[in-house]
Amino acid sequence: MKQERLQQLLEAYIFDTITGEGREELATLLETPEARSLFATMLQAQLVQHTYDTADELPAVYARIQAGLEAHIREERKAPVLQPRRFTTAWKVAAAILGVVMATGIYFLLSRQPAAVAPISQLQHDLPPGGNKAVLTLANGTKITLDSADNGALAQQGNTRIIKLDSGQLAYNVQGQTAAVTYNTLATPRGGQYQVTLPDGTHVWLNAESSLYFPTAFTGEERKVALTGEAYFEVAPKADQPFRVTVALPAPDRQGMMVEVLGTHFNINAYPEEKTIHTTLLEGSVKAITGNTKVAMQPGEQASLPVNGNSAFVVSRPNLMQVMAWKNGYFRFKGDNIRTIMQQLARWYDITPVYEGNMELKNFSGTISRNENISGVLKMLEATDDITFKVEGKKVIVYAR
Repeated sequence: MKQERLQQLLEAYIFDTITGEGREELATLLETPEARSLFATMLQAQLVQHTYDTADELPAVYARIQAGLEAHIREERKAPVLQPRRFTTAWKVAAAILGVVMATGIYFLLSRQPAAVAPISQLQHDLPPGGNKAVLTLANGTKITLDSADNGALAQQGNTRIIKLDSGQLAYNVQGQTAAVTYNTLATPRGGQYQVTLPDGTHVWLNAESSLYFPTAFTGEERKVALTGEAYFEVAPKADQPFRVTVALPAPDRQGMMVEVLGTHFNINAYPEEKTIHTTLLEGSVKAITGNTKVAMQPGEQASLPVNGNSAFVVSRPNLMQVMAWKNGYFRFKGDNIRTIMQQLARWYDITPVYEGNMELKNFSGTISRNENISGVLKMLEATDDITFKVEGKKVIVYAR
């Protein structure tokens, strides 16, 4: 139990999602030699999953340790000489982790400059990461390319004004009563993502190669939208008007899903080429529905539905950091097969993977920013010595070693 909890706290600390209570717990756990040794092993495992070319690319955890130490030093310098030292939780965590780093030799792993490595093929044919790209299709069929559109008012749909905010997000502002409801579609291409605030105040993050079909105003007894691909929802609470997301798959022999909520945070992964639809609840409560089958979910649970039409929901408790990595700007792999990994990269970098050799046992773990060029991700995967890559335009050939 201690090992599992240390792993959770380490990941939260690395990705800066740790709470105040989590810092207190981590500081307390690191007071024992046994926990420090275990934590050191975990920390080292996290660090060696990445390759870094310069000191500027050191892991976020090390940068946070340095920041914590520097903040404490500044605090001490400002304090009166006779005032007792104030050891904040942030300082205790930073000091404890620094002790782990120094005592186990990880410091040298962090501070050394790696030897020069012969250039690999993908560095000669690098591809940039995706970005905020999407096309908005209005009710009359007019298409607006959002990444090149100017900020400000884009269109008027009935009594709803569509605005591109300075942040690059899309917002729908309803003005007065709406008589006739029209529908819009927001679609991201490969290499694209986008955010939209719906007419009721619901905030939606769309992942690459996804689309959301929604009304320009929510009227009647329900708020209903349709999704393909992947999206994260923060639904505005409305007790008298439930919010429903329909996932419809193109093939008639593949079953879809509907998610019903009043106000909550959840993620849906429903790419047409995948074998399973996943709904993951982070906050609140939802019902996942298919046919006459319903399953009520609690925070931290994931309802998975095989799309072959022959199975029911499977409810599990996944690694939430892995589920939400895309929305938080990361790729996060944990024992994933290379084909699954390359499918994610294909959507984000707009590439076509081609495989040479047996990929069945090629599984990888690691975390890297989605802001990296594709070379950064491929180099991390190559560091395992299990596979190598060749980039030819937008084709990435994966070779099994």
